[in-house]
Amino acid sequence: MTQADLRGKDQRVIPAAMDTVARMGGGTVKLLPGRSDCGTRFNLCSNIRLEGSGGGRNGSGEGVIDTSKLSSDSTGTIMEIHCTDAKGFQVGDGICLRAKNPHHGGQTVIKRTLVARSGNRSSLDKGLRGNLWAAGTPTASTLFPNP
Repeated sequence: MTQADLRGKDQRVIPAAMDTVARMGGGTVKLLPGRSDCGTRFNLCSNIRLEGSGGGRNGSGEGVIDTSKLSSDSTGTIMEIHCTDAKGFQVGDGICLRAKNPHHGGQTVIKRTLVARSGNRSSLDKGLRGNLWAAGTPTASTLFPNP
């Protein structure tokens, strides 16, 4: 049995551990007690098992979903959003963008990953491919609770 220790302070260490185990042919990635930050989504291969130590995030099971209103229209192939308060967002976070469509009243929901941030301006991994009109009260929320 091969063992390795990967340590990190952000969301990149879990996918890195799973990639390492997958390259070795599969196995189990064990998360030790403590803070395990899952700031974005990752894929679990069929030959990988992810095993936690229990107790929830930081042992408390508590977390906070950060939400901010968007400060301007965000439309089409734009790969950037402007929030009124983005201090709870970090590069690598998965986010959910929501707005009511002012034309027909339906809900628009778009999921993306933040790849860069400067103040209240955040860059996305892909274009919106949808419209988030200011009239529809658009918001951005983290997809995973932060401890």
